[in-house]
Amino acid sequence: MSLVNFNRCSSENSRFNDVIQTNPERACNVAIFLGELLMNYKTSDGETIAKFLTVVSDTIKQLLLCHDRKLLICAGKLLKLTGSSLNQTDELFDTVTRLASDSRVDRTAQMLFSRVCELRRTSWGQHEIPQTPTYTQPNPYGAQGYSMYIPVSEIHCSSIDQSIIICHAKYKTKNDG
Repeated sequence: MSLVNFNRCSSENSRFNDVIQTNPERACNVAIFLGELLMNYKTSDGETIAKFLTVVSDTIKQLLLCHDRKLLICAGKLLKLTGSSLNQTDELFDTVTRLASDSRVDRTAQMLFSRVCELRRTSWGQHEIPQTPTYTQPNPYGAQGYSMYIPVSEIHCSSIDQSIIICHAKYKTKNDG
């Protein structure tokens, strides 16, 4: 099945530059499809298929050469999807690092490229990123992990609101007992 899909996409990839110029949306769809093939089809040993690596790497390089916003964003999404498989391609990631700090690149694309660089630094999410310390003191205002039980007698509100709360509390205790 994967060879059929690869052959079908190979003809599309051979004229990918033309597709980029004439129909950027189709180029993005083809690129993401190639990335999905790379990530989902493996050899019988579970290894990534080398032909897919080459095709996807070339596709990303072609997308990165364009200065079209949509194509750069597509390249960023494709890198997030396939970057763990393409991790050994330093040249590709050097380009991504440069584009992440290039002020002429669209801000959304810059953020995607920065995220890809961060993912690569953390081994594609395999290592935990240090987190800020959690809140250790009890929080009566309902912080995550704490219940928000406040006795009715401690609630100070308008008389209408208080009567609703008292009625609700009486109804609850009457039906609980």
